[in-house]
Amino acid sequence: NSDYVFIVIGAPFTADPDSGPFEFAQPALEYASNDGNSEVLNHIAFARNAIDNAGSQTQIVVAVDAGRPSVVNEVLAFGVDGLFIQWGVTTKVFLDVAFGIVDGTGRLPVGLPASDSAAASQLEDIAGDGQHATFVEGYGLDLIPF
Repeated sequence: NSDYVFIVIGAPFTADPDSGPFEFAQPALEYASNDGNSEVLNHIAFARNAIDNAGSQTQIVVAVDAGRPSVVNEVLAFGVDGLFIQWGVTTKVFLDVAFGIVDGTGRLPVGLPASDSAAASQLEDIAGDGQHATFVEGYGLDLIPF
């Protein structure tokens, strides 16, 4: 009976077992490639299923708390209606922007690769080399309250 379902998920992450207490990330940026991270997508799948079964017009808005760039194609595959990529902001800030309480402006500081293989093919020393990006560096949106 709501207009929106808001879901906040983390970026895909699995600690490299060889990094010890430093817990450096494995190179995989896909949820399915990270141990147990594909379970995160179950929340989105559950919401999409419930909405579709009810014949509702409810919209799903997903916020990815991106500690690092991630492959968001897996999230978009569920037919989400809105996607926020946030670096270091609180859930309150995300909701304030989503509900139009404050102005929201954001541009991606990096491109989001379409897959792990696309990320691996990028040149590390060339800025903006993301030829196979879902969203390119600088993509963004301005949200201004009504």
